[in-house]
Amino acid sequence: MIRRVRPSCARARFTSGWSGSGTVETCDAPGHLRVRTWEEGSEPTTIEAVLTPDGAGTRLVIEERGLPLAEYADHGAGWQAHAEDLEALVAGGEPGSWLDRWRELSSAYSALARGENDATP
Repeated sequence: MIRRVRPSCARARFTSGWSGSGTVETCDAPGHLRVRTWEEGSEPTTIEAVLTPDGAGTRLVIEERGLPLAEYADHGAGWQAHAEDLEALVAGGEPGSWLDRWRELSSAYSALARGENDATP
């Protein structure tokens, strides 16, 4: 859910519970969106989403830049859980518990961040 605050800034809330502010840096509909987001008291990050045709479907690539290295695993698990929520909604279903899924994925993402190549989320 995005609520417009002023022309250059919006407030956002994710299913994970995160909420903060953001500005749209690039919007090339329908395939590319780049948003700079921040919570009060923290450094901003840049979230970029790119949609491309992929056979009969569409590929979504989400990249978040500007994170401290210590947060990579948590955000990786979080973005996978968000993408799975989106997949469920597009298929006409309901997303599961974001927090439960994030907990299931966190250990594998932590292992990947430590360089353990056999970890699979």
